[in-house]
Amino acid sequence: MFYIIKNRNFTFNIRYIYLHIIYMKRKIIIIEGQDNTGKDTLINKLKSLSSSVNIFHCEKPKSLNNKDAAIEQDKLFLQLSNDILKYQYDITILNRAWYGEYVYGCMYRGRTDEEVKKIIYIIEKNINEYKSLYDDFDIYYINLYCDSENLLYNNDDGKSLSNAKIELLKEEARRFNEIFNYSSLNKKNVKVNDGDSFRKLEDIHNEVIEFVFGQMD
Repeated sequence: MFYIIKNRNFTFNIRYIYLHIIYMKRKIIIIEGQDNTGKDTLINKLKSLSSSVNIFHCEKPKSLNNKDAAIEQDKLFLQLSNDILKYQYDITILNRAWYGEYVYGCMYRGRTDEEVKKIIYIIEKNINEYKSLYDDFDIYYINLYCDSENLLYNNDDGKSLSNAKIELLKEEARRFNEIFNYSSLNKKNVKVNDGDSFRKLEDIHNEVIEFVFGQMD
């Protein structure tokens, strides 16, 4: 293709070669869900999509006292939610975050629903305010869920807090769903099972990838 460009006394014949440039905002992806729903496998897949990836794994608190553990977690979540907004990685992934605190903090460390919802509200408010000022990132909240307690029970790895107790697995699932509905972020519930068997990993991963990367401007 030829273009004629006139600049004062000069005329240039320039042959153009098209360069396809895709502009992608930074992606912040929060992965939540019960134990044994495939979070690590999904994160490994997302990690393979870019050479510029940063992953945080939110562990259980080190403090043994419930009150100190709550303070420790809230401080961590507030700092982390602030830090991830400023990192310049193409993809930042949180393997668990503040939403899991509504499940594990309330069920196993005596926290109240109200205090955890309050910290989540503050975090999301800060994220949304930052995004309104610096719209250079998109944030996604993915909740992996399984509606078969028997499947989770049979695939328990012995490390979960529920100790593969059906009644605790049901309550964890209820709480993950409740806090998912409470969140104001761009979010998606991803079902990982079909009855009493897991869906194909490829199908689960493609569903998440389409949700996140199919929304590029």
